[in-house]
Amino acid sequence: MNYSIIYNNLVAKRKLNKPNGYTEKHHIIPKSMGGLNSKENIVCFTAKEHFIAHRLLYKIYRNKEMAFALNLMCSVKNKSQNRHKINSKQYQTIRADYIDTISGKNHPNYGTKLSEAAKKKISINTKKGMIGKEISSGFKGHKHSDDFKQKLSLRNKGISRTDEDKLKIKINQPALKGVILKLNGMTMEFISSKDAAEALGFKSGSNIRRWCRENHIITRGLNKGMEFSYGC
Repeated sequence: MNYSIIYNNLVAKRKLNKPNGYTEKHHIIPKSMGGLNSKENIVCFTAKEHFIAHRLLYKIYRNKEMAFALNLMCSVKNKSQNRHKINSKQYQTIRADYIDTISGKNHPNYGTKLSEAAKKKISINTKKGMIGKEISSGFKGHKHSDDFKQKLSLRNKGISRTDEDKLKIKINQPALKGVILKLNGMTMEFISSKDAAEALGFKSGSNIRRWCRENHIITRGLNKGMEFSYGC
């Protein structure tokens, strides 16, 4: 099957006739492969067509950039988007293909050996509870009495928290970093770098940053966490 012809026909169809209703913008030549933000390189698809276009691009090029973009469409949700829904079999296939492209020699940490000094530094910072920063707290070094601990335990016993309350607690935890990911001008937010890494198939936020550097993807630091600009 010639996936290039199918892809080109889909693009030509929507260049002549823009779909009605909800649409998503798509770079005909992906930005990660040198495509521009010009009018000539952008076409509007329905949500289903956009998904099909990215699946075709992966079948054409079979590279990690297209695997990353397709996986992102299936893993990341945003309130402003009405993404095409896929079944479990499709998701399993896409995730498996994506994992294959970042495994072994393709993994950002492949062949990396940490020095003893680096290992010690990571160990110390991890014990602080937050990589690179020490948590400041008015209770640091303070030991509560057994009587106080018992009163606190009895007070919290049986408390039922809503999902909204749990989310607020998670957001306000000082050890968490929010992550903002920008994709084709649309913004997706994660509560923590851990959540972002899980959605994108990485073990940690630092792996995402390294992958971005190696693939010439713009990364910037924010006060509330990390920001990734990725075009596909």
